[in-house]
Amino acid sequence: MSGVGFFIAALSLAAVPQDAGDEERAREYLERAEELASQGRYRAAWNKYLNAMVKYPETEAGRIARRRIGEGSGYLGYAYLVQTGPSRNRVDVCILGDGFKLESQESFDRLADDVPGLFAREDTFREYLDYFNFLRVNLFSKDTGIELSTREKNTALRGRSGGRSGRTRVSNQRVFQWLDELPEDDGLAIVFVPSGSRGYGGNGVVTVGGRADERIFHDFGAAFAGLASESSNSNDGRGDVREAPNLSASKIPEMVPWRHWLEAGARDVGIYRGGNGSASGTFKPNVQDCHMSRGNEYCRVCREAVVLAIYRWVDPIDEVLEPTPHEFPFRNDASPLRLGEDQELVFRVRVMQPRSHRLEVRWYLVDAARAPAPPRGPRRNAIGARDSRGALRPIQAEPLAETRPDRRGIHTLKLEYRDLRPGNWRLICRVRDTTEFRGERWPWVLADPRGLLESERGWWIVVEP
Repeated sequence: MSGVGFFIAALSLAAVPQDAGDEERAREYLERAEELASQGRYRAAWNKYLNAMVKYPETEAGRIARRRIGEGSGYLGYAYLVQTGPSRNRVDVCILGDGFKLESQESFDRLADDVPGLFAREDTFREYLDYFNFLRVNLFSKDTGIELSTREKNTALRGRSGGRSGRTRVSNQRVFQWLDELPEDDGLAIVFVPSGSRGYGGNGVVTVGGRADERIFHDFGAAFAGLASESSNSNDGRGDVREAPNLSASKIPEMVPWRHWLEAGARDVGIYRGGNGSASGTFKPNVQDCHMSRGNEYCRVCREAVVLAIYRWVDPIDEVLEPTPHEFPFRNDASPLRLGEDQELVFRVRVMQPRSHRLEVRWYLVDAARAPAPPRGPRRNAIGARDSRGALRPIQAEPLAETRPDRRGIHTLKLEYRDLRPGNWRLICRVRDTTEFRGERWPWVLADPRGLLESERGWWIVVEP
């Protein structure tokens, strides 16, 4: 019997019948294990899970502990590497490892620690870095390395290498299984494997063989923004023809997904043969200066897709400080705000802050009878929280004010009784990322049919006679 097996057997003999206080004691073991893992004390965390699993097997916490460590490979805990804001309005990127034993977690930690800095050096992600949280998720594996066709291995994510492309992949199902142990996640993961070379990206998961470098943005572009490889090398794609923001089966200008850039006359956007691992039958907007074709940055078309992907998750309005908008989250049954003689109302919203440009914040005050209907609420789904909302309805009025933020990104508007006539009003705050930069002819996003770059909050107001 192995040392671990002997220890489990011994604790099993020592286990006592469950009583009313066992759930609380098991929960204390579980919480302590999570705390130890977040501190990097992985062996101690594993021992706490083991105690909860063996001493209190019939409790909920005991069953959670068994799920996490009972198969020889499993989950230890997580810690934030960078936390810029609440998960509800950030892109949470989880960094995991496969094929790292319990005693090798420090090696994985060093790899994970490098990822936020790598994103901070990439032009597109640096501009929107405050829209991201980065989390380290510690998994341990019974076996090291990755599975080959000739040998099975017990690893947390069932990493494997082979196939026509020779790329290293992991089980996405296992990735999402372990991400479910976190309080919140967006289904986005970067997975390191200690062996293997060529990585892979798709469906929210990026696999990195060895240490991450700038090549990660090729696979992250595929996993996060649905981009296709722009390489004609069969090892860099699937070889099939699929529609993507940067890939088309047609060379007719009116039919390619980036036709709006062609119509606008962007000279660095064209139609070129090849892409997704095929030299024929596919067409792309760029020759080689793009992460998706081994370049050093995203081309204009791919950068637009990445920015739109960010806004599928992140609302430009980060928080309403006062007063709480009646219809958010999208209710219309609350009583309106009332404004009487010698009174005032103060409205404050905090908006997201890109690195080098400001979001446009405009306030509209319109007659309630002519106000556009509030937007329907976004529903959470696999591709982002805001994708299903649709574009906002136009406002047939000039803005009451356009405000600038304070140092905390807070915009303030004050309404005074003497400035308004009696009646029913609708105040709307609309925030939009123009993606315009000084000195650049074109915005980063030229077409936004779903209105992802824009958001609003609104209030019904009654001004007393």
